[in-house]
Amino acid sequence: MPRNILLLVADDLGREQLGCYGCSAIQTPHLDALAASGTRFDMAFASTASCSGSRTTLYTGLHTHENGSYGLVLERNGFQTWANVETAPRVFNDLGYRTGILGKVHVAPDAVYPWQVREESDTRDVAVIADQAERFFREEKEAQAQKGGNDDEGNEAEGAASNRRRPGFFLTIGYVDPHRVLTSRGGFGNVDADDAGAYDARIRDRVYAPDEVAVPSFLQDLPAVRQELAEYYRAINRLDQGVGMVLSALERTGQADDTLVLFLSDNGPPFVNSKTTLYDAGVRLPFLMRAPGVVVPPTVAATGAAGADAGAGNVVNPNLVSWIDVLPTMLAWAGHEGRQPPEGSVGPRKGRNLLPIAGERAVVPGWDRVFGSHTFHEITNYWPTRYMRTPRWKYHRNVCWRLDFPFAMDLYASLSFDAMRNSGSAAVPDVPAATNGCNGTTTTTKHEEKEATTTTIQRQQQTQPAMIGKRTLKSYIRRPAEELYDLDADPDEVRNLAGEPAHAETLAEMRNAVEAWQYETQDLWLWKDGVSVQRFREFDYEREGLRIPDRLDFDVDHPGTVGVKTIRLHET
Repeated sequence: MPRNILLLVADDLGREQLGCYGCSAIQTPHLDALAASGTRFDMAFASTASCSGSRTTLYTGLHTHENGSYGLVLERNGFQTWANVETAPRVFNDLGYRTGILGKVHVAPDAVYPWQVREESDTRDVAVIADQAERFFREEKEAQAQKGGNDDEGNEAEGAASNRRRPGFFLTIGYVDPHRVLTSRGGFGNVDADDAGAYDARIRDRVYAPDEVAVPSFLQDLPAVRQELAEYYRAINRLDQGVGMVLSALERTGQADDTLVLFLSDNGPPFVNSKTTLYDAGVRLPFLMRAPGVVVPPTVAATGAAGADAGAGNVVNPNLVSWIDVLPTMLAWAGHEGRQPPEGSVGPRKGRNLLPIAGERAVVPGWDRVFGSHTFHEITNYWPTRYMRTPRWKYHRNVCWRLDFPFAMDLYASLSFDAMRNSGSAAVPDVPAATNGCNGTTTTTKHEEKEATTTTIQRQQQTQPAMIGKRTLKSYIRRPAEELYDLDADPDEVRNLAGEPAHAETLAEMRNAVEAWQYETQDLWLWKDGVSVQRFREFDYEREGLRIPDRLDFDVDHPGTVGVKTIRLHET
């Protein structure tokens, strides 16, 4: 039988907003069932926390600094994947698969992402998407029937080649939910059943009250935050129904047992302190995988049916995995494990096949670290930063740390951020009146009133700083060159240990590991002394005796290099 692949990508969905990840405040029964039938990766990480870039990582197996999609693709942002990058639709087209994408695409250019079927839309009507998916499934099934027969027997005679089954379909569905509506503040695309433009009647609208939601620790518990979370939950519930409809269609067409299903999100929730940041709230994401015959449902395992020893379902997998592992996993499922881009293409891919560890409930040696790369979101949101994550530690290298951390426009305009940025200011009391010396009456001038009001607000903000979750708004905007967090003691990444002598060894180890990874992946943003090491290497100035001082930033107070330790490029 053919080896099919179904990749489901949510937009701005956090892991803490799904029932299978422990959220009892929201109903996501279809995603919970998918998790129960296969593997729920508990330590799954995107490389970047931006929509377009994260999708290119999924489709190329390369970090954004490797594939050219440094930020968003739309409008004046204009970032695109380089022409010499092998993408998922390219490689699966070459392998004889029928490739398609429905819904949100959000990557470019089309020539680099040549899906054979491309039904792009911004609809949130998940029933419409499900109908399109079922039509795609049925068309592929009919095409397979016309080819005739089942070539598994022939493959069995070919020994090692027996894992390479007949090509089937590779379908990606890009959901718009639960992304914010960009044209209104606080909106998530929710429409009442009796409104114009209501969604398909098969979608059951679940309305949440603000007091029903669970406020995550990266946000403040404020009325406006709860209001937006309630709307966010409503969109997530709609997304869950859509996934259920698609999986039901896959069952109806009889293709479920031959299809690798992967469900994940591009980045964290669309709130400040999450999306566009490399804190865990922005990059530690939901990732569910159902691989028939690799991880079998618990009901099958309990009966001792064939394949039960492959590992029971409902696996909670603690290994650290990355979005760069997705394409290698899909290729392995198709029988092409280890396939790398052709000569002349960017590569090699550093990701790994997840199928051998899919049934693991304990940490497997070697699966204990991931790296990530973020440079832009919108074109005006330049803030290059890199990270490394282990089970206990998180390291951030903020390349242009002297810049204020920028806001994505939809997050800046959100009701939740507006409330949090003003959370440090209490109501301003009446302005004290000035005494008029002539007749003893009290008056205030407009200048005195403004000055007194400003002083009062400043005093309140000094004693009650605005907070974004557990960190001050100021520390959110103004970040140091390096951040180091002990996640066992500080899961919200608030207490920076980078400057503490007791953790100097850990800091140095993680800094060196990140720099080695940057060098290996030819990251232009590996900076030393204010210049790109990669660009310096390309010009080969070292051949003429010039060395780069081994310091993160240019030291304007002590710019000299005499006596300063330098780096050799081959040692980096």
